[in-house]
Amino acid sequence: MNIFKGKNFFLGSFSIEHLNEIDRRFWLTAKEVDEALGNRRYLLNVYLWCIFETINSTLVYQVANDGFNDCVELLCLCGDVYKGTKIARNKNVYYKPQFHEFYPHLKEFIDKHPECSNQDKSDKASIFLWVNGLFCKFTEYIMNKFFYQVNKNLLVCSDLAHSNSVYSYIDIIDECYENMVEIIGEKLMEKLNHAIKERFIRVSLSDIYLQSTINQYIDCLTQRDTETSKFVFRMILESMSKEE
Repeated sequence: MNIFKGKNFFLGSFSIEHLNEIDRRFWLTAKEVDEALGNRRYLLNVYLWCIFETINSTLVYQVANDGFNDCVELLCLCGDVYKGTKIARNKNVYYKPQFHEFYPHLKEFIDKHPECSNQDKSDKASIFLWVNGLFCKFTEYIMNKFFYQVNKNLLVCSDLAHSNSVYSYIDIIDECYENMVEIIGEKLMEKLNHAIKERFIRVSLSDIYLQSTINQYIDCLTQRDTETSKFVFRMILESMSKEE
């Protein structure tokens, strides 16, 4: 069967009935919590506000764009090393390729796989074969940086109380959660949390970022060698042994 037919695994699916249901469930649960809090319902105001601000602290289109652009870094590094560039440029920052954090991994790969840059291969083919061999390792490298940056964004400070004390959104959410649990119990709070996640967090940031890196990888695989006119993915297949 054509992988793009059936079950909508690629495009996905949408159900207005399901959306209406989870939307209704969120508002009913939030109202239940609001009433249970009584004269301390201001805690729900703070709790929801901080959660919404945290969700929007890293926007989906920015994550997708960052993932795609971060993968260009590997292509540029491989190209600069292959061409022997002394001073390279990445995102308006000038650097020496051999001082790049990922350079040791590139150097190790080059030493172990001299066949990727044989004289019978064009410069373009050699660079893309390097990219292919290193892509998984590089993905790990940029994913670690991505997680660090997102976690840093989650610690954005707020002066919600308009006082001299400054807290992160995460700190405020933790404090509100504990205070609300004391009043309405953990079971109802977890019901609220589930309704929030179901309604407002449809896909993880890491999945969005990772998919955008895969799109860039596919772009590399579908490039053609300038000398043989072969696709890069065809060259990879022909270079592999049956055991691989």
